[in-house]
Amino acid sequence: MSDRPTYDVPWLTRRAHRWYAKHTYGAKDIASDLLDLKREAGVSISVALPALNEANTVGPICRSIVDHLTGPAGLVDELVVLDGGSADDTVAVARAAGASVVDARGLIPHVPPVKGKGESLWRSLSILTGDIICWIDADITNFEPHFVSRLLAPLLMDPSCMFVKAFYRRPIAYGEVTLPTGGGRVTELLARPLLNALFPELSGVVQPLSGEYAGRRDVSKQDSLSTCSTRWASTASPRLISACARTATGRSTSYRPWRTRSRKRSCGARKSGDVSKLRTITRCIRW
Repeated sequence: MSDRPTYDVPWLTRRAHRWYAKHTYGAKDIASDLLDLKREAGVSISVALPALNEANTVGPICRSIVDHLTGPAGLVDELVVLDGGSADDTVAVARAAGASVVDARGLIPHVPPVKGKGESLWRSLSILTGDIICWIDADITNFEPHFVSRLLAPLLMDPSCMFVKAFYRRPIAYGEVTLPTGGGRVTELLARPLLNALFPELSGVVQPLSGEYAGRRDVSKQDSLSTCSTRWASTASPRLISACARTATGRSTSYRPWRTRSRKRSCGARKSGDVSKLRTITRCIRW
């Protein structure tokens, strides 16, 4: 496709660059008749939001999806919030916004639950009914409907596409101050270097830990998703990553604000959390 989105990718091998050029979608590449393509393919679509104490943001996200993407003329057939045991009003807010809510810990009851987002993601495959499933983080503060529709587009436009990830500009907030770049440090310092070293053909996946992705249900189930708590993107087998979709509006790239924890908590995360993420990624590589 022409007019590919520009991105600084100096680390790409020649093979990865060819993959990146062929499988990266921008706003201009997205077909305008996605609903017609969905009907022609005869597929149903589910959107799922793993959530834990996200009462402040889950409502606007669900309301936007219900208002713009559901109904007889909508792309989305099912909207489910996967609650991980919230102590706030996440469940009530999501239901009031029009979403179905399930307790992810109660799915597949014969398997003991563990904490983490990945736990909710793989368990969700037992109850979501869509042929295509789109997972969206429940803490997005600047959500728009194209976060969903442009993730779904490559899957509807290309039957050979199995899995789609989003990538963004990544501002980062320190209290009241927001810097234009700096988000995604675990991606830049750990995930991407590790994947580049062991799977250089995957270096075209710009943000392997981004929280928004979509895939075909049958392929996702066959891949035996990990129950680890880190991002499912890093625990999914590399063969799944067949296309990257950039959620862009016109000429400007979409962005996702990243939130930081307190310095005390961040230091603890660096000592223990990064080790956990490293183990998760190396586990997926052994697959």
